Formats: sequence, C-alpha cells, structure tokens
Amino acid sequence: MGPHGHQSFLLLLALCATGAFISTTVLSGLPTTVSVMESAGPGTIIVEFNLTCQNESSVPTAAPTLQSTPPTSFFNQPTVTHHTSPTVHYSVRITLSPSAALDARQVNQYTLTLEATCPGEMPANGQLFVQVHTVDGPPQCMARFASQVGDLVQVPEDVAPLTPIYTVVLRRPASGLRFTIEDNDTPLTIDHTGQVLAPGSGFIPAHAGQAFRLQILVTDRSRRNCSGAVTVRVLPIHHPRINYTVEWRSVAVLEKSGAMQLITQVQAQGDNVRYEIIAPAAHGLYTIDAVTGELRNTYELDLQRSPEVAHTQLLVWAYNMLHPSDSDTMGLNITVLSTNTLAPHCSPAVFL
Repeated sequence: MGPHGHQSFLLLLALCATGAFISTTVLSGLPTTVSVMESAGPGTIIVEFNLTCQNESSVPTAAPTLQSTPPTSFFNQPTVTHHTSPTVHYSVRITLSPSAALDARQVNQYTLTLEATCPGEMPANGQLFVQVHTVDGPPQCMARFASQVGDLVQVPEDVAPLTPIYTVVLRRPASGLRFTIEDNDTPLTIDHTGQVLAPGSGFIPAHAGQAFRLQILVTDRSRRNCSGAVTVRVLPIHHPRINYTVEWRSVAVLEKSGAMQLITQVQAQGDNVRYEIIAPAAHGLYTIDAVTGELRNTYELDLQRSPEVAHTQLLVWAYNMLHPSDSDTMGLNITVLSTNTLAPHCSPAVFL
C-alpha cells in the first residue's frame, strides 16, 4: 500500500470511529407544547417545523409519520414542502382533519409522536403535546330549536305532574346558564337545567288538543344569549273520570269498640284514585287510607266521655293522583250508637 493509500485507509477508520457515515435526520423548530382552542375547526394549523437531511441532495423517504395518544382522527398526517433558501430544507405542517371536533371536557391533551427519515440516515423522533382549551363563547342553540319554526314535542294529557317533556340542548355544553320562558302564559315551566316540565298539577281536560308555544331564552353569566322555540302539543286520551256512585252515605257504629276499627270503606270509579278527608278541616276523629278508602276511628268512641262524637259529617275527596283536578266528593254521616240502647239478648238463645 502506497503512502496515499495508507492515508485514505486511516481517514476511513477515523470516519467509521466517529459514526460520520450514519447521520441523523434533524427536526428543528418543533416545540414541546402547543395550545389550541376547542373551537378550532378543520384545517387549523397546529404546528410548523423544519426537517433537514444531512445530505442536502437527499429527499425524505416519506412524509413524517404521526401517532396520537389517545388515538384520534382529529389530526391530519404531516405535509412536507421543499425549500432551497437559505439552505435546502423541508417544512412540515400538521393541521386538524375534517373530522376534528375538539372538546376539552372530553380530552384536554393529545400527545403526538413524530418520526421522519432521510435516505441513509438515522430517523429523527419528536414528541408534541397539544393542549386543548375551553372556549368562553356565547351559548349556541341547536339549529332546529333556534329556527323560525322551532322544535315540536307531543305529550299525552295524562302525563304525570312535573315530568320533563323537553330539554334544551346546546351545540356545546356550558355552565352557569339560565333558562327562561319569555312571556309565559302557559301552565308549563322550565328548570335550571333547561328541562321543560309538565304542569305541577298535571294537564287539565281543557288542555287536551291544545298546543303551547314556548319562546325560551338561554343566558350565560356575561348576559350573552341565544334563543329558540318549542311547541308542546297535548294529545287527548280517553280515560274514566273520577266519580262516586252516590253523593251521601249514612253509617252507624257502636261506641266503645276500640280504636282504629273499620267504620266503612268509600270507593270511587276512575284511575289512580286517592282519598282524603277535606272537611271538617281539623277533625282528628277519623282517618282514611289514601289508597283503599278505608275509614277508621283514630281513638275509642265513648259517648259518655265525648258526647260530641255522636254525630259527625265528613266530606271525602277522591282524586286522580296524576291529575288532581280530576276529582269528586262524597259526604258521610256517621252516627255513634250507645251500647245502652241495645236490647238485652241471651246466648245461647232461650225459648219459653
């Protein structure tokens, strides 16, 4: 080997020892963290950085690859643009995809892992944290609700009192909202969560077949708002009315038979019937089972100690528990008989 060949061999050994033959592709300008608002739409640029091949004549074998944690389709794969000034390099851009729908309440940070390679070079790896922030924007009502026609909901007239029959849903969830029905002349109400409620006493028969249009205003703490409308149509149904077959009934009972004795039982026709003594207001002498209609004395009836119990008039109200306005009343005349007024009898009977 001549002197020139010996020098070339030594240079080759030096290059191999330093690893100069296996260069690493460089990612420059890639930040550690970027922030994006959840309102950002498709096409929004998340980050731009440079990719440089150590051999200026090299072209990246492919666009850098991107993986997201947690997995999502919200980010497009990186795009690469070639530049020759001031030096040969490639710019890389990551944008939001057409399916992007960022929601900080669901995921407030994504971790993007990138890898880029130039021919004959070691791949370059990078990591980017994408932080998603909530948007303090005004309330946004759903399109149908906010339209001129508004939403429509149909409910049967016998829907239970205070049943939620419609819920105002916004395009983006928010807190601190206030829901109000403007110029409300209907029996309907709305609660703090945006639920429209059936009347507290249920719909009355006159409401059957009617339609109530509600103009609802949604306001946030900054008094920004959106509004919409919903029409509630009450569908009539056929059901038996609450009624007693008789208006009055007279009952006689013996004194000194003990407390909580069955005096009588009232029964009304209809659905979901409940019973209540409504007169006199503070009687205390008798009690009625709200479900069965059984009437009992609350304490022992004793004419000698309490002669005023001899005659009592009660007014018993029967009503549909789902629609209290569907009701009827019946009067009860209760007479307490003295045990001394009964003729004596023998047991067993004696015949002469």
